[in-house]
Amino acid sequence: MELGETVIGIGIILMGIIGAIVVYVLFGMLIRRADLTRSKMDDIIVLSFKKPLVAFIMVFSAYIALKYYFIIPERYSWILEDKYVAASSIFFITWVAAAFAESAVVEYGRVIAARTTTDIDDEILTIFERSIRYIIWFLGILLILATIELDITPLVAGAGIAGLAVALAAQEVLSNIFAGTIILVDQPLKVHDRVKIDEYFGDVVHIGPRSTRIETVDHQLITIPNSTITNSIIVNYAMPDIKMLVVLDYPVAYGSDVETVMTVLRGVVNQAAREMDYILENPAPIVLFWEFGESSLNFKMKVWTNDCKMEIYLRSHINREVNRRFIEEKIQIPYMQVDVHMRD
Repeated sequence: MELGETVIGIGIILMGIIGAIVVYVLFGMLIRRADLTRSKMDDIIVLSFKKPLVAFIMVFSAYIALKYYFIIPERYSWILEDKYVAASSIFFITWVAAAFAESAVVEYGRVIAARTTTDIDDEILTIFERSIRYIIWFLGILLILATIELDITPLVAGAGIAGLAVALAAQEVLSNIFAGTIILVDQPLKVHDRVKIDEYFGDVVHIGPRSTRIETVDHQLITIPNSTITNSIIVNYAMPDIKMLVVLDYPVAYGSDVETVMTVLRGVVNQAAREMDYILENPAPIVLFWEFGESSLNFKMKVWTNDCKMEIYLRSHINREVNRRFIEEKIQIPYMQVDVHMRD
């Protein structure tokens, strides 16, 4: 009778192995079939259950054979106790949950991240992808240890203390990561925007989870912590679009003919708008007699450019032409002067 039960037990284990192979092949077919559908959820489910289910079938067949058909030594009989069976079940459930969570984050997180123009969400997503599996396994192992009646209080306390120590040590890093998330959601700036943050002026070249990099107009790379950016006043010249109004000041000497000065300035800016494709004719440039200064008559020119990054070239071109025309018309740009009256 014992020989017959042993044969049956071996047969059950072999059937479990064969069943596991059949399931493995069947899931391979299901994966290929799931690839043909538009939804990614079926792919995630199939991939999450494939390996855990194959392992469960083999372990379950071995459990049945050991429990009912094999005689195992007394010192090893503990492996058939209910708490260890429950712990094994929790192990397989944790395996499925970890695989499912990681696959779901990879598939759907990437789709969401691709809709944005910044890199910060991609980097945060990468960190989350790497950590979600370990978080689920950590919780599953704690539950397994509690199920087999091991005292997990020291482990939980140690994890709490370690987490607190890491949090305190990484407080600044975490603050910058949180600020990076705020930048991602609020979007005060994006990659390629021309911005001014405090005294730094240039183009955004990278937005990371910890810091943002700006390339200044003199080709220097500035790295600014994200927490600094969220607490600073940001001037974004590329929003709501890259068009920009440039204001130029021109002081001339008292005694100059106002109409002549305005005619010269209008002529220069209108010709520049016709010749330079980055200077707009619509909205039309404006020339204004602004004020009587302490030592000069002050004029302002307001002109639009279709690209905020061309502001410095616009200023250079128009200033050069205004200087040339002022020399031709003998219009003087005065030095600063003060009239002093002496009393006896």
